Amino acid sequence: MKCLVFDFETANPSPASACAIGMVELDLSAPRPVVIRDHYTLIKPPPGPFRFTSIHGISARDVMDAPRFGEFLRDYADWFEGVDLWVGHNIAFDLRVLRASSAAYGFALQEKPTACTVRLSRNVLNIKPANLANVCRQLSIPLNHHHAMSDARATAQILTTLVEEGWRP
Repeated sequence: MKCLVFDFETANPSPASACAIGMVELDLSAPRPVVIRDHYTLIKPPPGPFRFTSIHGISARDVMDAPRFGEFLRDYADWFEGVDLWVGHNIAFDLRVLRASSAAYGFALQEKPTACTVRLSRNVLNIKPANLANVCRQLSIPLNHHHAMSDARATAQILTTLVEEGWRP
């Protein structure tokens, strides 16, 4: 079974304002999950204010030459469609961004089953609060919080811990 762990950063409260994504594809069929590939890119969101620069450090200047979401998805749709499971830390947020950004460019991805490492950390690992920073601290996982690649890699490590603890999708 293959899964895609992904994490978005957005420029503002609009779910269609993706400005960065980190992705990690894992093979969950081995006794210990194996990273197949990973990718990070900045994304040029639709015109609008960058209100979350203070959170993730990404500004309009940083994404000036980045691909728009439609260009990104044209090149990476197979990453989303070629797996059995989508995983995120608070997957509901990342799904809203994926759906809104895809729709803004006329894409309709084939949806996959999902797993949320917030819920799993709380319910399987008994970590509370289950925000990413605290879960990483409890599991000694390195984190540069709100950098999409770091967040995706940390979430993949949390998923690995869950699988090692006996959780199966």
